[in-house]
Amino acid sequence: MPNKIEDALLAIDIPEQQLTAAIRRGVDEAPAPQRWPKWPLIPITAATAVGLAAGIYVAAQHPAQEQPAPVTRTKQRQTPTLAQRVAAVKAGAAKKNAAYYGQASKTVQTSSEATISTGPEPKNVSELISLTDAAVTGIVTQLSARPYNKFPFTIATVLITRVLAGKTVRPGMTIRVQFSGGNLTNAGGETITYTAAGNRLPKVGDELAMALGKMPKGANGDSQPFWAGYGQDSIFFKDADGQYRLTPQPKPYGYNPKTGKQEPDNSIEERQTKLNREMNALIQEHTAN
Repeated sequence: MPNKIEDALLAIDIPEQQLTAAIRRGVDEAPAPQRWPKWPLIPITAATAVGLAAGIYVAAQHPAQEQPAPVTRTKQRQTPTLAQRVAAVKAGAAKKNAAYYGQASKTVQTSSEATISTGPEPKNVSELISLTDAAVTGIVTQLSARPYNKFPFTIATVLITRVLAGKTVRPGMTIRVQFSGGNLTNAGGETITYTAAGNRLPKVGDELAMALGKMPKGANGDSQPFWAGYGQDSIFFKDADGQYRLTPQPKPYGYNPKTGKQEPDNSIEERQTKLNREMNALIQEHTAN
């Protein structure tokens, strides 16, 4: 009688020596007889033997591989972009401005100026920048009063958004900029906001273009270094139409020998108009690049 199990085993395409070794390993590694449960014996058919032998062979050729340990991913805190920081400043501006400017206000004449020079005003933006340490655009993020010798000064913390000139500053930095005017508290405990004539006080969220010089620690009684503009025509506020403009100065009057009358002097307005145009052109140039 032909051996069906043997014939079936020979029918599969497995090298004889490897097949024999695989079957022997399977038998050797089987549990001891005394540990087997008392199950009823099941006859092994040819097909069953083929499947058993093939399974043992395949297992021998492809041993189980250790699974890699699961990778634990930790959330990394992402640094906000410059645009996100600017948006956050604008979102919280109203509350901060109400806290700083939520009292009576006055406009006063003062001889105290938060500037690095009271010399002749520059004729153009190139000359203005050449007299300063840096020219930047930025947004006001915080305000604090820093009075000195009974004169009001305000320190505005400014987040730099663009560098127009200067190597000591970069976008993303914050700098302290001093402005004339601000909060003073009198002997009666009343706090009043004073605005110096010809100056504009900054607000949180204001976007500025500035030509600045760095002032040392102790200047105007400040315990920290700060920056200040060169004269009154050095800090440009961005208006609703997207243009940066200087704060208009009071128009002086002078004697006109041709008419024999005191007439307004338009030279300051003409100079400011020129500076406004040149500063906006410079900002557009840096924006395009």
